[in-house]
Amino acid sequence: MQRTPAERTRRRALATAAGGGIQRVSVVLYACLPSAADERILADLRDYAAARDWSSAGEFVDRCRIAEPIGRRPGWRRAAALIETGQAQGIVTPMRRMCGPRDAEQTRLDTWLAAHHAFVVDVWPSNRHPAAGA
Repeated sequence: MQRTPAERTRRRALATAAGGGIQRVSVVLYACLPSAADERILADLRDYAAARDWSSAGEFVDRCRIAEPIGRRPGWRRAAALIETGQAQGIVTPMRRMCGPRDAEQTRLDTWLAAHHAFVVDVWPSNRHPAAGA
């Protein structure tokens, strides 16, 4: 039986846990911003991950509006590859909509995350918008 990369990662994590070891969760830090405020925003994402003892598998910022389809964003493609290969188990982003602004993209995101046993977490309050301080 051939296992997917996500299944191999999951089995490895289970074996590590059963052996008494604890494996840290690895996440991708991702933002989609048209402005140059990415360092401050990435620092917020780093702080959020560090507070949960998560390690960063990579940091990616796409310099475009969130209306840009995610398939056209190079940073998103690199972040998604880390999830698909099991090198990261989650995505930390300022706003979930940065991972696909349209409802159909959000549905595809949820299906894709479930298929890879991954998660996405947004760190900004729901009433904050990219233009407000970004």
